[in-house]
Amino acid sequence: MNYLHNQKGMTLIIVLLTITIFTVLGLAVLGSTINNSKQIKQSEQTVQTGDLAEMGSNYFQVKLEDFLLKLEKEGKIEVIIKDMMTSDFEEKGTIDLNDYHKTVALLIKSELETFFIKNTNLSDQRVGESKTIDQDNNASFTVFNPTVSIDDTNTLAVTFESEGVVGTHVSKAITTNLEMNFNINSNSYNITISGGVAEVNLDKIIQQPINLPNCIYIDASKENPFKGSNCQFSVPIEMEKHEEISNSTVLVNGYLDVDTHLNKGIDSTTLYITGSSSFSKHINGINNSNIYIGGALDLNMVNQGINNSTIVVKGSATFNFEKNGKIKGFTNSSIYIGGAANFRDVDIKKFDPSSKICVAGTVAGIPTGKDYNVYSPTINQSDFQQYCSVSTGGEDALVFDSNADFFDDLNFTNRRTTYQ
Repeated sequence: MNYLHNQKGMTLIIVLLTITIFTVLGLAVLGSTINNSKQIKQSEQTVQTGDLAEMGSNYFQVKLEDFLLKLEKEGKIEVIIKDMMTSDFEEKGTIDLNDYHKTVALLIKSELETFFIKNTNLSDQRVGESKTIDQDNNASFTVFNPTVSIDDTNTLAVTFESEGVVGTHVSKAITTNLEMNFNINSNSYNITISGGVAEVNLDKIIQQPINLPNCIYIDASKENPFKGSNCQFSVPIEMEKHEEISNSTVLVNGYLDVDTHLNKGIDSTTLYITGSSSFSKHINGINNSNIYIGGALDLNMVNQGINNSTIVVKGSATFNFEKNGKIKGFTNSSIYIGGAANFRDVDIKKFDPSSKICVAGTVAGIPTGKDYNVYSPTINQSDFQQYCSVSTGGEDALVFDSNADFFDDLNFTNRRTTYQ
């Protein structure tokens, strides 16, 4: 039974077991090291490609800013807008800088879209360009899919994507949105006036309709000649039955007295009244309309407000004459008054910054604490000239200052970046 105590060969087994254990452990450590190395490399590539994508975003923004600077120096858009301003001034005797912002935005949009196409160097179907940063490591960024849009406030936005590449590793795309707000410099031009100061020249703002047939108005209780009509009255008119003035061009030779609630408002209409006019009842909105009154105006409550409209009053104007009315909104509209204006503490809701009231005579009755854009030479002659730009009966001219920048700032004012 001695063979049970024979330990020959045990050393060899122990050695083999030890080698096996260390080999397994070594392989595990080696595998873990290799895996960690790959992960570190992938993480480094992810960071590097992300940095490259960010670099591409910054690069393209600078390129866009350089292009806008060049565009401004060339003056092509400036020339177009100045020609439009001159033409409008000659025709109407007035200009409003807000009228040109949309055109400026559309012109810049067209120039940018042409710039995108001309500067593309991608081999695929995308519009954009690629830049190599490190040839040895095949490191580069690509900027692609640039687009331009304009919103309702004429804010222009450029959106594009950028991605980084290191070897075969491609980053997730970064989306960049750049916004541009621009203004025409009000100090880049002047209205020079010489001669008479008696009367504001308002006749150029709304032209008198011509060659209109006579209005057929047989039964005042049934027919509404102020709805879907293009005609003229040769006598003054008293309107007592109907509830709307819409989709019409009507000339009234004399006064117009509206003594009825216009529940459907005044909409898409040119109303030219050679005499005075009174709207003693409520008007449910004045929208997309031009109203000329050759005499005085009495105006009560305007529900739904005055929107996208121009009102010219050759004489004086009284608002809220029943002392209980409101004008519930005043957006993208202008009122020109050749005489005095008494607001009688009228509450004008939502007086939009793009709207204005120009009064050539005295101003009374603006409620305390209300910030209305009311301009009059009796308040501030300089502001009246700058914002109303109307002739006072003498020789007038629109003069541009060649030493002043035409645009206040033609550049991006807001940047937003989204990481996918």
